[in-house]
Amino acid sequence: MKNKTLSDIRQEYKGLYFKTISNKKRFYSLLSTLKRIFKIGLFVAETYFHFILLPNLWLSRDFSQDKQKVYLSRQGNWLHKKFLTMGAVFIKAR
Repeated sequence: MKNKTLSDIRQEYKGLYFKTISNKKRFYSLLSTLKRIFKIGLFVAETYFHFILLPNLWLSRDFSQDKQKVYLSRQGNWLHKKFLTMGAVFIKAR
């Protein structure tokens, strides 16, 4: 079984999203809600990848405390930027 990378997950998610919305008559009224659900799902997958899989692989090695702090601060910066761009998705559109 092939290990999936983040880009593979993203491509699968986009394919599923476009397959779902391709039938516009059936899903048109739910389009904004479906888009929001898919974006949140992708956000959850990316966050899992960044904060569960990568740290377990990276921090399990014998690195100095300084390198671990730098890595964790980069991950924190990534999450902060992600929350800033995802803010509109979590706020319900009126």
